[in-house]
Amino acid sequence: AYRRAHLDVCGSSHLGPKSSGTTATVVVHDRRQERLVVSNVGDSTAVLLRRSAGQQRLVAEQLTLDHRPGVPSERERILRSGGQVLVDGGCHRVTRRGERGGLNLSRSLGDASVHAVGVS
Repeated sequence: AYRRAHLDVCGSSHLGPKSSGTTATVVVHDRRQERLVVSNVGDSTAVLLRRSAGQQRLVAEQLTLDHRPGVPSERERILRSGGQVLVDGGCHRVTRRGERGGLNLSRSLGDASVHAVGVS
């Protein structure tokens, strides 16, 4: 589903897919198996609120990890793909080698200009 959404965004002439993109999070509750299936792209964090056993208090549990270029495994993947990670004002950004600016995410739907250098 994410691949199809990415291809739809990149194939759109009115969205400006080279420099426009989005993030996504999907959560599916499988009632039969009593489980959640969670996936994400980018920095759209999924958080589950639940009550502590026998308590009225809600506890937040983060279900996803954000895809950021400053995360060591994400940075290495980008570098292996021929991209670079720059720090601009404390924010890590993905760019093509020799370029400035860039994207502050290591995975997204759209943003076609940096998909060739590791943003997926």
